[in-house]
This record gives sequence, C-alpha cells and structure tokens, in this order.
Amino acid sequence: AVGFSGNDHVFEFNEMHSVVQRANDAGIIYAGYNPAMRGNIIRHNYFHHVYGYQGRGANGVYLDDMFCSAAIYGNIFHEVHRAILIGGGRDNVVENNLFIDCPIAVHVDARMLNWASRAVEIVKTRLEEVPYREEPWRSRYPELLTYLEGNYAEPRGNVIVRNVSVGGRFDGIRPDARPFVEPGVNLVDEDPRFVDAANGDFRLREESPAWAMGFKPIPVERIGLYASPDRASWPVIHSVRPKASYAPTEPPPPPPPALQVRRAVGPVAIDGSLGPDEWFGLHPEQGILLAQNEYG
Repeated sequence: AVGFSGNDHVFEFNEMHSVVQRANDAGIIYAGYNPAMRGNIIRHNYFHHVYGYQGRGANGVYLDDMFCSAAIYGNIFHEVHRAILIGGGRDNVVENNLFIDCPIAVHVDARMLNWASRAVEIVKTRLEEVPYREEPWRSRYPELLTYLEGNYAEPRGNVIVRNVSVGGRFDGIRPDARPFVEPGVNLVDEDPRFVDAANGDFRLREESPAWAMGFKPIPVERIGLYASPDRASWPVIHSVRPKASYAPTEPPPPPPPALQVRRAVGPVAIDGSLGPDEWFGLHPEQGILLAQNEYG
C-alpha cells in the first residue's frame, strides 16, 4: 500500500487491509536499502487480513536490507502473515503493538552478515552520499557518526519491548540476529483481555495484564476513515477480502512438453544454400519445410 523513502515521515491513524494480493516478498508499508533514512515513525495504524499471493504469505511493515531507525509504535496487526520484518537493519524500535493471529509477529535477521553481504558496500555508498557529518545531520542523527565503526553489517540496536502477542508466533528473530537484539518484556500467549476480539474490538479491558508492563492505550477511535466535506462520498464502503479467496482456484498447468532436437552433422554456413549435412542430414528440398514444422 505504501512505499517510502527519505527522513522524518509519520504514518499514523490508517487502516490498511486486503492489499499485497499479487506478491509474497512485499509489504503493506515498505522501505529499504539506505541507513541514512532515519526518524520515520509508523504508529497507531490498523493492519489486517493480508495474506500474500495465493495466501502464501506477505509482510506488514517491511524494512528491507539495512533500513534503520524506524519507530513502529502502537499499531494493531491482525492476521498479517509476517507482521514486521527487519531485514538486517539497525536501531529500529518495535514497541507497544498488538499482534493477533499473526503467524510470525516480529522477524529480525542478520542477512548482511551472510546471504545479502554483497549489498553491504552499496549501503555504505548510499550513506556516504549524504553529508551526515555536517549540520543539521550530525545533530539530528548523531548515531550516524559512528555507524561505520566495527562490523557495520551487524543488526545492532533493535529493540522489541512492551508488545502484546496472542495466536501465531511472536518471536521470529533468527539465531544470527539474536545477539544484536535488545530484549524487553512482552506479553506473549497470555489472554490480554480484549473488549470483544470476536467482533474486532481489540481495546484492552481494565484488568488486562498488559498494563502492568507499561503498555499504553492505542487510540483506536482515531484510526481509519473519518467524515469530511472533502470526500466524494460518505460513508466509504470497503470490505475485507477473506483468506479463502486468495487460494488458487485452478490446479497449476502441466509442465511444457520436452522436445528433442536433432543435431546437425556438419558445420552450418550462412550462404543461402541448405546442405544435407547442415540440417539433420535431411534432403535440401525437405529441410526448410520440416524446420518450419518443428520450430513453428
């Protein structure tokens, strides 16, 4: 639904669903490949019912190769196959989110240390294209001053704290990334006491155990479309696409037939004359006709 680049964007109070229908390696919100893009905030959004092409999986917030410094705060993820993907980046904060029935809630990997290492120098070049050692960069993003120290391909500084996850799997942190992720307290697979989960009301009741770990209320009343004289119509009608509709409705086509092509028995000369040894040993008068039949 949203692809962005640049710095200091705020994405808030949006409801996004039934997108990413024709791809799997994609996300509801996507950015990547530049550690200088910082200060971005994704907060108080409702992401739900996103399954990917033919229901095979897709991502919610997708921070691709070494994207850094996004604050993902106070969002609701409901039935999103991989709610958050941090692909080798650093200094991202995942805090105060709700994950409901997401097969994987938070994925973090260290791809730049292994299979994506070829892109490390590209990412470095993109950082050095901006004057991050000068003002106003050095004051606004001081962490960039030391970014290239040590092994800068390590996914350092990612924080995952005070989230609530029920259903699915919360911890999708890959083993090679785990040493670089700052652990925090999260409420996982414990009844969070939703007001009415069966009808999509994911507000927390007063007796929710999430409050004890410092969880803050999500302003759900502000999320989504609102009445405005600038709209062409009101109310806006939109419906959720169920997961079953993503499944393939027809069996895959059979593989194409395997054809055997006979070898020429002699060298081919481009001279306008077809010799018997140039075309499968056939007679020159038959060669052109048979070639058209075999090759269309």
